[in-house]
Amino acid sequence: MKPFLNKSILVTRPVQRAEELILAILAFGGKVIGAPMMEIQKNEELVPEITANTLRSSEVAIFLSINAIEYSLIKFPDLIPFMAQKKVFAIGESTATKLQSLGLDSFFPKDKATSEGLLELEGLNPQKINLKNVAVLKGVGGRRKLKAVLEKRGASVANINCYKRIATNVSIKKALRASSTEVPDVIVSTSSAIVKILGSKIESEYLQGLYEVPMVVPSSRVAQTARGLGFTGELIVSKGATTDAIINAVKDWVWRN
Repeated sequence: MKPFLNKSILVTRPVQRAEELILAILAFGGKVIGAPMMEIQKNEELVPEITANTLRSSEVAIFLSINAIEYSLIKFPDLIPFMAQKKVFAIGESTATKLQSLGLDSFFPKDKATSEGLLELEGLNPQKINLKNVAVLKGVGGRRKLKAVLEKRGASVANINCYKRIATNVSIKKALRASSTEVPDVIVSTSSAIVKILGSKIESEYLQGLYEVPMVVPSSRVAQTARGLGFTGELIVSKGATTDAIINAVKDWVWRN
């Protein structure tokens, strides 16, 4: 049985992160409309020597995405042995799995792949993190909460901006037309940044009907962002941004509808 048969799914995540999800949707019989809202690029202002020195002097390292791993440890594999001596945290299961593939064990929140989830972990509580040097590996921009709270707990925190997110020039209207779809059955958006770009493109391409389409999002925070931007359709909150979590969320939605 193919539960996604006759269902069209608009996938908005970056090309670098979309392949596994697209293959899974196709395997379940769904039609994929690929419209990546952003692409991931190296942060050209990142200085390898400074990154290396920051990581060497840190007792704790926190990776906020798979991209942060790919644009730090995978680009500079000589850093991996240093990381094995540190306490390593990951934003969620996908990021932890990527670290594991490099031989690095990490702690991660099982239920909330967010800064809030990280801050609830025992290893980052005030008693454990006080006076520690912490490196946070992330993309340019983003939220400031993690750094602010850790510093309030007594840690010295250095952000390492490994990559940057760039809005694409992909036309949603052209993607829909190419797939002979007027309106998709469901949208998948895996971050607040993606949702914001999606909203902007909806406005510029006069596709306001997409605001009413059900959307899978990875957390209640992203759902809140979507509501604030005017998305009125059902917001289906998955248990994170992994392929399995997204597929399970879409399955649940299909069975309910």
